[in-house]
Amino acid sequence: MAIALILSFSITSLAEPTSEDSTIIVKFKDKTSKSMKQQIHQDEKAEVLKKNKQIGFEVIKVKGKSVEKALKEYKNRADVEYAEPIVEYHALFTPNDPLYLSDQYGPQIMDLEQAWEITQGSSSVVVAVLDTGVQANHEDLLGQVIPGYDFIDNDSDASDEQGHGTHVAGTVGALTNNGVGVAGVAPNVKIMAIRVLNEVGRGTNAGVADGITYAADNGADVINLSLGSTVSSAAVEDAVNYAWEKGAVIISAAGNDGVNVQNYPAAYQNSLAVAATDSNDNKWSSSNYGSWVDVAGPGVGIISTRLGGGYVSSNGTSMATPHVAGLAALLASQGKTNVEIRNIIESTAESISGTGTYWEHGRVNAFLALNGGDVPDPDPTVVFEDDFETNKGWTSDPSGSDTATTGLWERANPESTSYSGTKQQGTTPSGSYDLVTEGSAGSSAGVNDIDNGVTTIQSPAVSLPAEGSLTLAFSYYLSHYSNANSDDFFRLNLVRSNGSVVTLFEELGTSSDQDAAWSNQSLDLSAYAGEDVYLQFEAADAGSPSLVEAAVDDVKITQSTASIFVEQAID
Repeated sequence: MAIALILSFSITSLAEPTSEDSTIIVKFKDKTSKSMKQQIHQDEKAEVLKKNKQIGFEVIKVKGKSVEKALKEYKNRADVEYAEPIVEYHALFTPNDPLYLSDQYGPQIMDLEQAWEITQGSSSVVVAVLDTGVQANHEDLLGQVIPGYDFIDNDSDASDEQGHGTHVAGTVGALTNNGVGVAGVAPNVKIMAIRVLNEVGRGTNAGVADGITYAADNGADVINLSLGSTVSSAAVEDAVNYAWEKGAVIISAAGNDGVNVQNYPAAYQNSLAVAATDSNDNKWSSSNYGSWVDVAGPGVGIISTRLGGGYVSSNGTSMATPHVAGLAALLASQGKTNVEIRNIIESTAESISGTGTYWEHGRVNAFLALNGGDVPDPDPTVVFEDDFETNKGWTSDPSGSDTATTGLWERANPESTSYSGTKQQGTTPSGSYDLVTEGSAGSSAGVNDIDNGVTTIQSPAVSLPAEGSLTLAFSYYLSHYSNANSDDFFRLNLVRSNGSVVTLFEELGTSSDQDAAWSNQSLDLSAYAGEDVYLQFEAADAGSPSLVEAAVDDVKITQSTASIFVEQAID
């Protein structure tokens, strides 16, 4: 009997706060030695359960400590990049009346019939389905599934024990024109089954991250993630970025809570977020939505392959996602890169009702995507960014020559100060943290501001790409009382590969009272392409004593490769 499934996702901690042994994820900074890692684990009475070598995190068991205590102690270690709890991803299924559909509307509404005249995919293209596994011997999947891995049982048998993954796989690549069942979006590509959810549809952030890096290392061109949570995971984001850098396209479900709340991994920059629409191109009532969602795809009443044989109808962004993953696979079969694929999908999506509100670009159209001639200009690629919500390794007084005695640069959750107006903002352009010249307010005016000279803070090393146009953007303010002068300043320097220092931006103090007000600045870094550089922010009360404060937030370097793609298209 066929069951229609309504899909949604939630997340809980696997470990109780009072458990004697706690399991967490830890990633050390790149320069931390093996012996230092071992010493820290020994000090914390921790055992390493497994390691992800591709992106460097470890799953550890800490003896005799709660999750909260273990996380706090590791986060306080200078050598630790991040520590986070093991959390549970699971799919909740609500059965409906049995429903079989005599046909599908997804291929028709996406104009797949015309698209298939161009290509039905290539057997050299691989779509990794990270899910509950796949039933490889289903009559409509015979010969379509290639070996993957089971991260639940830690073996090579990624067979489905729940059904969700088999349904997703059928939408991606069920056999077409074989007189049986349904038609997959990309019937000639191969499906790599990777099991990261168990027999009741549950898994962990560690398992999902392992599955993504496995897919990237084993030739996946497209990675389908019909799963997610409202809690961000640094390990999963690292894995998504790793796969993207290896050339894979990551397609993720926006979530099924019917709200404008970011779902992960869909909301990560290098993942394409997919909402669900019905046969009339209306947003499915339970689909998540918002400006963070990239495109929409058919996701209501989707009939596909059922575990055990036959076919079943399901609703959800889980069902919309493999429609887009299949389209990505068709584009990969044309030799497109992941950057090109993402931009083609977005730029050729049809502007249906809700575009610009529920999703950014529209509902995907396969024929327009495959028949679109010119390669659209890609969105800028992020080379480096820091919103200072986590510690990414900025160094205070890098040369040891600073002279300021108070108001030194630090990453902080700032407190607001006022003296004849606001002199230090207690809010930031995004999040809670920024770089600020001493975040605490002090006991009175003129306490904890910059005094007696210059304070400097320097970024980690940034490798600038050799090609394209490079842009640096950041938010900042320089504030001061009317006792300031032009000896006081806010300055941005670039430390180049050869050690020379270039001043990119400077604002001087004046004798006028100036309140703290965030401003946005954008600078061209293209002249330094191909170099390993450091960003260096300076601020100074360098003249007669005066009240001076400064802050920085949302630092981002992006690469635009529009001209490169134009040249390739012309060739």
